[in-house]
Amino acid sequence: MSPAPPSALKRRLSKGSPSPKTLKLDESVAALPSILTAIRELEEKIQCQTEKLQRCETEVEKLRLMVEKVEAEKIAPEVAADAVVLDIPFIEGGNLKSTSNLVCLSIDFHVPQIRDIFRIKRMNSNTSSVVIIKFYTPTDRNRTLRAFSNYRRRTKSAVSLSVVCIEGTLSIFESLAAATRKILQETIRLRRAGKLVSVFTLRGAVYARVNKGSPAIKIYKQNDLQKFC
Repeated sequence: MSPAPPSALKRRLSKGSPSPKTLKLDESVAALPSILTAIRELEEKIQCQTEKLQRCETEVEKLRLMVEKVEAEKIAPEVAADAVVLDIPFIEGGNLKSTSNLVCLSIDFHVPQIRDIFRIKRMNSNTSSVVIIKFYTPTDRNRTLRAFSNYRRRTKSAVSLSVVCIEGTLSIFESLAAATRKILQETIRLRRAGKLVSVFTLRGAVYARVNKGSPAIKIYKQNDLQKFC
């Protein structure tokens, strides 16, 4: 028998040997475990970094609350016996102490003795006039605030100024730092515009409710109010 020609031998050899595509597939399959391992390691690193970030955010929040507490305690001795009254119009020759007494009597509350009562200058034409009442003790201040709160809760209405022949109503709150007082005034403006249902202060901060069933939202700065506009 004559030997097979070189071309036929080449064809047989090529049929029995793996193709380049097969070699590449085999290499990819062999590398799959290491690829999966690398993916798992990357996922673990991402998870670790996420947990660290969450812990950092928690620590930042704790520090922020601590700063707020320190600030509140720092100003508390100065204003613990003070109250802020909004919306008493300026009347030439008017007596703020008499006005305060008459309004308190109109809600069946005998106002405690006060050390001083005065009006502070408005920052601009858009802010309501602010009256500061300085009581002798924080207890007297708190009793007064509670009396006004109970009246509003009982009658479902604000305290009227009609007893002193003035149209409108007034609002009374615990005394606040100047910057917080501006936040309070803007928050009250939004309440009157129907954007909020209630506004109150607690431990030197301003809170608001969007509707009766919603939780109170703490207003940290004026920019926080933009979401209600």
